[in-house]
Amino acid sequence: MTAEQRLRREQVRLRAADRFAEAAGDAQVAREFRVSRIPANRCRRALETGGREALVFKGPGGAGRRLDDAQLARLEQALTEGPMVYGWDDQCWTLARIADVIQHLFKVGYTVAGVCSPLHRLGWSRQAPPAGPPWTQRGTPGFAEAGYAALFDAAHQQLSGALVVVWDNLNTHSSAEMRRLIAAHPWLTVFYLPAYIPELNPVEGVWAHAKKSLANLAMRTIDQLIALVRDRLKRMRYRPALIVGFPAKTGLDFQPP
Repeated sequence: MTAEQRLRREQVRLRAADRFAEAAGDAQVAREFRVSRIPANRCRRALETGGREALVFKGPGGAGRRLDDAQLARLEQALTEGPMVYGWDDQCWTLARIADVIQHLFKVGYTVAGVCSPLHRLGWSRQAPPAGPPWTQRGTPGFAEAGYAALFDAAHQQLSGALVVVWDNLNTHSSAEMRRLIAAHPWLTVFYLPAYIPELNPVEGVWAHAKKSLANLAMRTIDQLIALVRDRLKRMRYRPALIVGFPAKTGLDFQPP
């Protein structure tokens, strides 16, 4: 609350005190000043115990809780030393931690929001780390309609037969260009899964199986991760019984009627 707002509130309280002096009750004062009975009652009790002086604005609140220049200098030194000096496990300052340090050093209590005041006086501001680079920043290609077309053609040539694809409703899968591509290949039949039913998607089983062998491995780069995933998928290609098990687990019948 600003000093101007406090002064306006003081004027309202003093006018309410005049009405109480005229024997007006809490409900009547609350109605006239458009407040609830609680602040009206609080004003009357303050008037009874401390007189009109108790209703007078006494300057900005919280001044006694501010740190002096010497304390601010000591606080800045503490912040420069870092949180680990004061028992935390990392070097990240948070408002809650700074409030704890102020309490420890100066025996002055600050709320988390109140810590912003001495920090601003020191010229400190919130610093957020830069956003990490996305996995595709280095140009890892996405899979668009042209990529699917090449994949279908390669699979058709390798298998020398018709191709049946069952997939989800990813926007690329159901785009107008993709539908034209499907219509142009009579040997290609596509079935779409419902909006989101992963238990009917055989690919979920593929990734679940692959992730089991990746759980305790730590990759340092995206290239290492890509190579490892490709290796796991390649291993599956030589296990026909495993591949057949993925669609079988969904309960879907892939036999023609």
